[in-house]
Amino acid sequence: MISSSITGALLVYAKDIQHFVNPDYWRVEPQSKPLDFSQLINQVEAQTLQQVSRVEPAHEQSLAWQLALANQRYVSVNPYTGSVLLEYDYYETFYGFTMAFHRWLLLQNKDGSHPFKVWVSIATLCLIVEVLLGFYLWIRPKHRLKRLKINKKAKARTLFYQLHTVIGVYLCLPIALIAFSGIAFHWPSQTSSVVEVITFSDIEQRPQAPEITAQPIATRQLTLALERG
Repeated sequence: MISSSITGALLVYAKDIQHFVNPDYWRVEPQSKPLDFSQLINQVEAQTLQQVSRVEPAHEQSLAWQLALANQRYVSVNPYTGSVLLEYDYYETFYGFTMAFHRWLLLQNKDGSHPFKVWVSIATLCLIVEVLLGFYLWIRPKHRLKRLKINKKAKARTLFYQLHTVIGVYLCLPIALIAFSGIAFHWPSQTSSVVEVITFSDIEQRPQAPEITAQPIATRQLTLALERG
């Protein structure tokens, strides 16, 4: 639970930390507009001798784009010039390392499975149970609202108990929701059933993505979509 909490908080700022520590790899000088998708892909494939399997445009003009290669590696690319700034393994970056620690404690078997992933989810489920039990223990006795106060002059034991109670009550809902959304990555069908039971409705399924048949036309459409917004 402690590792999940720390790494989960770090994930919010992990990419910003990467950009700050090594700006030459992740930041670029903004220009009028990026290269056409087909031009960018061709230049990257010529430099890496690998086929590009995915393009991840940045949400800011000053950030480099990330492209996935067929050999399971990534490159950080200047979208205005097409030059490769860095070729890397995803989980060697600070963000990738933190995410792997957060979701499966870094352990990965040769077949690509993550044996600790289920234990991380079980620990997160235990956190949800503890939060619900703590809320029940607070709301069951009388005068529950009067106990939502902190006496700074109280003895250490009493002060810590009051802090535990007040902070726990105010944050019980967001903590439970964050934990629940985390285990949804590992148990999607089970968590979907819980949501459907609580909301009395079915979860809407995503529409099937259209297949790309003409690569030049597709890359041009992607470029136009990016320029428009």
